[in-house]
Amino acid sequence: MFNSFQLDDSFCLEMITIIETSINNIMVFNELTIIIINGINQFK
Repeated sequence: MFNSFQLDDSFCLEMITIIETSINNIMVFNELTIIIINGINQFK
């Protein structure tokens, strides 16, 4: 994919780690949101 640039492996690994971390944070946030919404609905 990156024929025009020569990216070093450490940079690629760092970007992949950042992307995976942000995806995990979004998934955790979504799960917490669902739990909070379910809790609010139980008290209605």
